[in-house]
Amino acid sequence: MMTTYLKRFKFQNFLVFLLITLDALLTVAATVFLANQIDALVAKNLHAFILWVLLDLLAWILDAIVNRLCDVRIESTIQSQLNAVRGDIVRALAQMEYQDFRKNSKEDYNSWLHNDMSQLYDDGFRQIYWAYEGITAMILASVALVYFHWLLLTSTLILSVILFYLPNFFKRRLKKVAQEVSEVNKQALDKTTDYLTGFEVLFHDNQMNHFSQKIMSVFQIMKKTKVRRTQATATVNAVLRLSSVSANITISAIAGYLIFTKSIGNWCHCDNN
Repeated sequence: MMTTYLKRFKFQNFLVFLLITLDALLTVAATVFLANQIDALVAKNLHAFILWVLLDLLAWILDAIVNRLCDVRIESTIQSQLNAVRGDIVRALAQMEYQDFRKNSKEDYNSWLHNDMSQLYDDGFRQIYWAYEGITAMILASVALVYFHWLLLTSTLILSVILFYLPNFFKRRLKKVAQEVSEVNKQALDKTTDYLTGFEVLFHDNQMNHFSQKIMSVFQIMKKTKVRRTQATATVNAVLRLSSVSANITISAIAGYLIFTKSIGNWCHCDNN
């Protein structure tokens, strides 16, 4: 389904992917400039050092500008796509026969337009852009690593593949908790609607304490479900973060070994003055 809306807003998505690519390119460029700064310091070349510092600063300034434009464009594009989905749902409802419309409750339709859109935002469109961002950063970083040494590139590619497929081990669990949250949101909407509809009856029967307890019990269930989802996602994020840090330490160790063995080190070809 998402592919349909990505194609419908192909120009907006082209701009998003272009900005993401430019953002990653500037980040990699800044990292290369930093490495050249260190090499210039080692070579005691003041002019080269100042040049790389200025280029590094320029890269980070441009990256900050592009990053802001990218964030705004992503949010605008996602909201446009979500409104397109809502529009298709509403048009489908408008063309229904009355008997078909009655097959689902009004709360169901309301949930489609609100709760399901939140789910599509977090687990749909947003994930697509994050995945593209990660892949683009990996590819550009790999190209930059060729500049230093082929062993760094090989090591990075292997570790990147591991990190890329690692989330698949948690996919079933995350999907399950996401479905639980969606179902609980729908049930909470149904129950609160029922209690609010029967407010007058409960009021005249002096059952307002019952009214408050029942509604709050619904939100307590919702709280527990959302906390479970957060626990699951937090565990996954912790594992992925630890894996990413381990990968970075591994790359740093390999780079250190190559430097000490003098396999790399003359990065910017700076000559002493």
